[in-house]
Amino acid sequence: MNKNSLIAIDVGNTNIALGLFTPEGELTHTYRLVTDRWRTADEIQVLWTPFLQHAGADPDFVLSSVVPPATRELVRAVHKYYSKGVYCVIPTELNAMPVKLHRPEELGPDRLVNAVAGRDLYGPPLIIVDLGTATTYEIVSEQGEYIGGAICPGLHISAQALFEKTALLQRVEVVPPPSAIGKSTIECLQVGLFYGLVAQVEGLVERMQKALPHRAKVIATGGYAELLRDQTPSVDIIDPDLTLKGLQILYRLSQEGAIHLRCTNSSST
Repeated sequence: MNKNSLIAIDVGNTNIALGLFTPEGELTHTYRLVTDRWRTADEIQVLWTPFLQHAGADPDFVLSSVVPPATRELVRAVHKYYSKGVYCVIPTELNAMPVKLHRPEELGPDRLVNAVAGRDLYGPPLIIVDLGTATTYEIVSEQGEYIGGAICPGLHISAQALFEKTALLQRVEVVPPPSAIGKSTIECLQVGLFYGLVAQVEGLVERMQKALPHRAKVIATGGYAELLRDQTPSVDIIDPDLTLKGLQILYRLSQEGAIHLRCTNSSST
């Protein structure tokens, strides 16, 4: 087994999340950057420096990305400064979980990573709610199969559309409002955004539970997952770092020879 530390990288449309794992698999540090698909490898190295100081001299890297231009520069940065490749999650090349979709090749890497992490850490059946740029729902059956889900506009997208398409509404911080009835424009916006998100999760989870033969545990993850804490009985577990943990699990399985992760360098991106 490789004894290097591991840096897991989850590239989303809004943020890049990084997690540092010890050789024993413990997550010790996390770091978050705004996604910029035009950022160069040199800029990436400068921004990563505070985080990389914790990683030791020769970390390994595993990556899941839904932003191809950013992926290329991230891989170049690693190759330039560490002379090594990056293990990349490519769903069509993995056998980590059966995917029961009409078109399995359409499944995004982050969604598969979440499903694997949820299955291995919490056990099926599962409903995983990832609250990021989009709000996605992943369903893992009792047999540990990925059987489907849902994709909705995320909180950031909804708020951005509201502010851009209305002349008199202002940007507000999305926090729990004092009441479900707003008494000012700001409070009305907060009620709509915050409780609208909670209601969406509750409504979709309820319908999904009814479509499953047995009740599934519900895990919330992603950048907005903490907003649901103590807000709804529909969510059983809040694990903001589920995707990073899933990347570490897939890396470990590849090192054990159980699955194949492609190791990509700057010349092959």
